[in-house]
Amino acid sequence: WLITPATVVAQESVEVDTATVTAPVVIDGVVLFRVRGAEAFPAEQRARVVADRIVAVARNRALDPETIRIKDSDIGPVLTIEGGPETLITIIEADARREGLGQLELATLYRTKIIAATADYRNLRKPGRLLRSTGRALVRTALFVLLIVCIRWLFRRLDHSVGSRTERAVKRLQFQSFTLLSPDRTWLVLRGLLRVLRGGLIVVLLYIYVNSVLGLFPWTQAFARRMFDLVVSPLVTIGQGILASIPDLFFLLVLIFVTRMVLRLIKLFFLEIDRGAVRFEN
Repeated sequence: WLITPATVVAQESVEVDTATVTAPVVIDGVVLFRVRGAEAFPAEQRARVVADRIVAVARNRALDPETIRIKDSDIGPVLTIEGGPETLITIIEADARREGLGQLELATLYRTKIIAATADYRNLRKPGRLLRSTGRALVRTALFVLLIVCIRWLFRRLDHSVGSRTERAVKRLQFQSFTLLSPDRTWLVLRGLLRVLRGGLIVVLLYIYVNSVLGLFPWTQAFARRMFDLVVSPLVTIGQGILASIPDLFFLLVLIFVTRMVLRLIKLFFLEIDRGAVRFEN
């Protein structure tokens, strides 16, 4: 059994904060439900055991998930499967109390979710579906490579076009021997901006490609669902850090401005001394 009477008694008798902690039962990156834990049997451990046993049932195609039954016991309803070696989960009173349902109602809800999760697990791993997913992955890979080649060609053309246009535009800004802008420096700035734009576009396409391909296969779907958070979370952290440092940056800008003004005044003062406009009497 997943939860023995002794374990349940230990769970219910332990009055600590950890007794209210819950953990998700996750199958292929999808949360089915959450289970309660206790000091004697942590929620994470219980959730992992329940998930492992559901996966074991899903892998054994000889077992029919529709034969999952709800049986009564001294500690609460128990979900079992016909022909299976062990209990899937025992619904204890604390689980039902947390959800605001009766133990039998919660057991019925869990049974429905486990049957659906088992069917999805098997469907995602059918040879025909895996073969189609592999074909889609190859097509998306070819499309990604084609887009990268097109982007490189497009930016080469832009590089050449912007270079010639920049040179002509800068020449118009030249007045006799005085040059407002250096052609070389202007071209370097524009070329740098083009490279940043090209790099950003490639990174976005790479993210879309990797996420879409990983989402095709059941073994990598969970990671594909987390990719957005993995990419966005660092950016959010950087943005929050920048916002938090704005007062310090403002202080530094004011300090730089004041320092430059003081240095200019000092320089002006000594220039006036050098000209003799300022004299010190002995």
